[in-house]
Amino acid sequence: MCLACKPCWPVPAGALLVDKELKLLPREVAYSRVDGVSNLSSETGNLGALYLTNVRMVWHSKMAASFNVSIPYLQIKQVRIADSKFGLALVVETSAASGGYVLGFRVDPKETLEYVHKEMSSLLQAYANCPLFGVEYDVNAGAESQAVKPLEGDADVLEPEGAKA
Repeated sequence: MCLACKPCWPVPAGALLVDKELKLLPREVAYSRVDGVSNLSSETGNLGALYLTNVRMVWHSKMAASFNVSIPYLQIKQVRIADSKFGLALVVETSAASGGYVLGFRVDPKETLEYVHKEMSSLLQAYANCPLFGVEYDVNAGAESQAVKPLEGDADVLEPEGAKA
């Protein structure tokens, strides 16, 4: 599972996929799954699947699910289409605070690449407008139990240093 402040590669296989499907985090919604996406981190590329959700992008290898990348939108600095030695690629750049990684993904055909880029850009913008950090807090829930109650019994009253009585 990803933490907002640390890169999370690789995620253990059991934590990322369940029955060959992406394991969603609380309040996470999967929008797209694109098969046939190659991670360009090796000389030949590694074929896998790319998922886009409301909180992160995930890629995993078809051959070895333990070879994967899960990047929360909070860590993504930029997404663009750029030329690579494999042709046009989706380029994901993470922030300096999360390692400053530059990852490339080959998505074919070009129309699918453009669609994935547009959708991921939209999801990044939506996340920036209303981030989901994985913590829920209702300011009205339990207000009665959080109310300050007077001390009972003998209590010492402490005065701040330098206070005059």
